Amino acid sequence: MRYVLLVAFLIAVLALGLVWWIDRAEIPDQGDLFEHVALSRLADPYWSQGEAEVNLYRATLVKYGRPRQTDDVAHILVTEDHDPGLLVKANDWRRPGLLPVLKFNALVQVQTGVYPYRQMLSVFIDRRRGRFAKMTFSSQEWCGTSFKELVHFGGKGRFHFNTYWDGEGNASRPVDLPGDAVPYDSLPAQLRILVFEPGLSVTFPLVSSQFSSRAEEPSLDLVRLAVQEMERIEVPLGIFPAVRLKLESAAGTDLLWFESEFPHRMLKWETRDGNRFELRESRKTAYWTQNRPEDEPFYQW
Repeated sequence: MRYVLLVAFLIAVLALGLVWWIDRAEIPDQGDLFEHVALSRLADPYWSQGEAEVNLYRATLVKYGRPRQTDDVAHILVTEDHDPGLLVKANDWRRPGLLPVLKFNALVQVQTGVYPYRQMLSVFIDRRRGRFAKMTFSSQEWCGTSFKELVHFGGKGRFHFNTYWDGEGNASRPVDLPGDAVPYDSLPAQLRILVFEPGLSVTFPLVSSQFSSRAEEPSLDLVRLAVQEMERIEVPLGIFPAVRLKLESAAGTDLLWFESEFPHRMLKWETRDGNRFELRESRKTAYWTQNRPEDEPFYQW
């Protein structure tokens, strides 16, 4: 009997080892990220109905080395037409020569002891090419206010910052980013156009996160993204068929789950820094028309 149990134990150990090896087996990279995207998704009528997609997340965010719980995380996606010279929304969307963009806003509010952090990031994605043209970020908390802007359009790159940190202050300097660079902070939006083929593996230059009040210079990390498998996952909003993506970099590993069907909303994200996001509510709405006091309960979801 002991012999049988020993054999069974050894078989189990070998099986676990095989799973470990398979999970880490080298999958040949299949080219550049933008060789495996469906730009038609950015032109889908879904984005041209006069409404924004508003997604709310239940999140665990690490601040000052401690995990904090919050439901005040929103991802908002909406199309706009921008002046290509100023890279701002044009008042007259019928003006010729405008740049069609998908605007991705990520808003976070989280309590840290007696004071809250309120932060917002915006990424403007060129709908014709699927690549980002500009990213802005602002942070407000009791210690001070910071603002940053990263421009990556028309063959020009610029990083501007204005922070309350000693040694940083206010400055603007040129940056040289490759055309296929993707900001870490825009993964929830830009990966939605990836063709989700299980087994697909691509590499691309990832721009370091700017979700911080510090003026950290944008740096590049060549990362590997693998489409792992289709599965059903449960998040606060419900149970969804999803595709799991694994992002490996020098800084660690991220796991992201997207809806397997269009519009491919991000359902869940486990970051390399210990942050976690799970979709709890999602709506299409023209939020810019809902600015009356009686509209306020709409967002108390």
